[in-house]
Amino acid sequence: RSYYKGIFIKCHLKNTTHSVLTGGYYHGSLEGFGLGLTL
Repeated sequence: RSYYKGIFIKCHLKNTTHSVLTGGYYHGSLEGFGLGLTL
């Protein structure tokens, strides 16, 4: 799960629009990554 956070965080870092929002979701729970991708 750790590597997932890193990958997603890096991808979202480029998108500063929802960088923090999605980042919080990912850090909260793994399921959040799915919702984050939709956003």
